[in-house]
Amino acid sequence: IECLDVNDFSAVDVLAEKYAGQSIDVLLNNAGIIGPIPIAENIERQHFGSMEYEVWADVLRTNTFAPVKMAEAFLEHVAASKQKKIVTISSTVGSMSEMTIPALAYASSKSALNRVMTIIASQLKERGVIVAMFCPGYVKTRMDTFGYATVEIPESIALLRPMIADLTIEKTGSFTGHDGRTIGW
Repeated sequence: IECLDVNDFSAVDVLAEKYAGQSIDVLLNNAGIIGPIPIAENIERQHFGSMEYEVWADVLRTNTFAPVKMAEAFLEHVAASKQKKIVTISSTVGSMSEMTIPALAYASSKSALNRVMTIIASQLKERGVIVAMFCPGYVKTRMDTFGYATVEIPESIALLRPMIADLTIEKTGSFTGHDGRTIGW
């Protein structure tokens, strides 16, 4: 177990170097933020007309830049493994066709994340590295300040684990919900 701030790109590089030569079957990018907490009191800080651009920058750095940095830093570890999977937890909020919320920072960070991961998937396919995005569902975490979440944490994990295990190179670049459906975006 290692402690890592994924926004500290130097620390990401140091950790990757520490484990040089060690293969990683599944690199799971799970770190993410919605913005300042408590959400209910701060959501206006990422709405059109009241946007705080430092908030947007922080959300983009964590939700979009950090997973790309992790993929870059640990690519050789993943490529040397048996499973060769880079999996990133995203959200249907990043879908262009499925969900609209006024949280510009969060929504755009997840849309950007999905786009860059599909580009990376096409670039790494020749190496046999599988890149996929998953939405865990509306999970009951601290992001659910309004009480709308319907999925318990253990349920989401139980649903995602077999889908991640069953990933093949034919599914590289895919965006899948916790319910197994392909998410359009």
